[in-house]
Amino acid sequence: MICTFYSYKGGVGRSMAMANVADVLSRRGLKVLMIDFDLEAPGLEQYFYRSDEREARDAVRGQPGLLDLLLAYKDAMSVTGDGEDFRDIGRFIASIFARRPGGGCLDLMPAGQRLTAEQLARYALALRSFDWQDFYFNWEGDLFFEWLRRTLLGRYDLVLIDSRTGVTEMGGICGYQLADVIVMMCSANHQNVDGTWSMLEDFRSQPVEGLRRGRPMEIVVVPARVEQRAPELLEDFFTRFEQRFGDLLPARLAALAMDFRDLTIPYDPQYAFEERVARNRSEQSGRELLAAIFGQLADVIAALSPEDLPGDQPMAKVAREARQRLASRDEAGEMAPPLEQVTQARYDETKRFAEFDVVLSYAAADAPLASELRRALSGLGVRVAIDAAQSAISNDWRLRMEEMLAHTRAVAVCLGAGAFESQQKKLVALSLMARDAGRDLALVPVLLPGHDGDRPADPALAEFFTIDLREGHVDGALERLAADLREDRASDGLSRLVDVLTRPQARPPEPQPAAPAPEPAPVPEEASVTAQPAPAQTRTKATTRLEVETPPLVESEERCPYVGAAPFAEHQVDLYFGRGSEVGLLSELVARNSVVLLIGPSASGRTSLLQAGLFPALRKAQPEWKLVDAESIA
Repeated sequence: MICTFYSYKGGVGRSMAMANVADVLSRRGLKVLMIDFDLEAPGLEQYFYRSDEREARDAVRGQPGLLDLLLAYKDAMSVTGDGEDFRDIGRFIASIFARRPGGGCLDLMPAGQRLTAEQLARYALALRSFDWQDFYFNWEGDLFFEWLRRTLLGRYDLVLIDSRTGVTEMGGICGYQLADVIVMMCSANHQNVDGTWSMLEDFRSQPVEGLRRGRPMEIVVVPARVEQRAPELLEDFFTRFEQRFGDLLPARLAALAMDFRDLTIPYDPQYAFEERVARNRSEQSGRELLAAIFGQLADVIAALSPEDLPGDQPMAKVAREARQRLASRDEAGEMAPPLEQVTQARYDETKRFAEFDVVLSYAAADAPLASELRRALSGLGVRVAIDAAQSAISNDWRLRMEEMLAHTRAVAVCLGAGAFESQQKKLVALSLMARDAGRDLALVPVLLPGHDGDRPADPALAEFFTIDLREGHVDGALERLAADLREDRASDGLSRLVDVLTRPQARPPEPQPAAPAPEPAPVPEEASVTAQPAPAQTRTKATTRLEVETPPLVESEERCPYVGAAPFAEHQVDLYFGRGSEVGLLSELVARNSVVLLIGPSASGRTSLLQAGLFPALRKAQPEWKLVDAESIA
């Protein structure tokens, strides 16, 4: 199905509504494509990227789009044309969310390439010189758009078109030839109501029906950006609106006892200042009303889908559920809770561009301690990423680390009983280069239980402020640590690390010498994160527990449980399951034999079995063993 969003005048929230509807329906399992047909004022991609996601947004703006597709078609049809590159429709489509829970996806055909100044100049020139009448009469434009309509419907369950405002050729194409459903957004003033009525009559005229070759079309007029604080004026508006459009409500919506008041999108000042989709629950907080209204608009569009769709198609299933929700509204007109047929993923895919507070880097031998530290920090509200360098020796390691450093505020280099490995040294070198280039990136050495000495041995780390966790984990100290954290005191190494990582400026302050005093005095705020060497004392055996009120192993916001084609790393042992018998057998073989060969075809899971299965098991069973990678030795 193809649905066009149209408004006679701008400023009614048309693009915002369409972006939210696309987001909702793709989450419900539909393959959704958005087309930015507002060529003179493009920018639909802005709704899906935050201020810290400029690179991803710019990648879309630099992508060929609709105008490039039109020009490629004309080039192929010209006398000198020597190819049909325009038929490779994927070249002109950008992926926003490649895969969503339930099998849906969300793609965008942008207006065209306009990232750089040169691209924008070419785009503007091509748009100004593009003659739509010439395109239709001399370049068989009607056949092109019919081909485009069929091609897109073969790839997507739903295509949403953001049309140009006013009386334009582009608006006509989006409505006359492409759309199965037209959502006409209309604000509460006479110009909008009269202009919308004129365009609606045009869409329903006999010449347009002839151009559509008998295909039916549903039209829904949606009151938009309607101010709610003047009850008398609001009632007058709805009276005028019902008089003008009351007989044009689609029969399927009337059968569900819906009216234009149910379709109304109220004015919300927050959306007047921000153009973005509320992608998760935290962003929807305080905007529940509009989120529910956009969800209902998505139900309305789904309910108007063709009735002859095969029952096993995703669109048919979503349409059935939408009609059930619309029919089950209570007497106050409120929607019943959505029928959740699919368990929602605990991982929020929008976090793929998220910033981290800290990247933990550690040696392979310190993996258990580093994993405990990660869970402890996550439980205290610190956003943690793991540098699994010790198990990732592929050639793209540097690129992945540079990308990770670009999204973090600090690097915590964990130093325990294990040696300071070469990959850790490389990450430290990359961090120092980033700092030299002006990045406000904190580099924080962290001493774990088992580390020999009260300072980092490596000269590159010795000059940095060090967090000492060696004494923080002796028997019985965990309860005291938890009590300190609950009382918001920075009297232990872990809480000092949390304090460093959650500061607005991540760079740690320089250590300040403590002034001599006859009795303890309150520590100044700026010096509260300063660690002094602990006095010599007899140590008891350190435990490997660092967690405080440990959250579930699969964190809901920070870790994706799907690792993709890459093998499972050792820090992902909590996500690796189903191979217990193989891990047990391998452990026994390694314990009895000096050489064990693990043989299997490519992509059979050997590396995952070793890294996330055997290695953690051996560290628990044989803590004195040193596990090394033969390739790194070579």
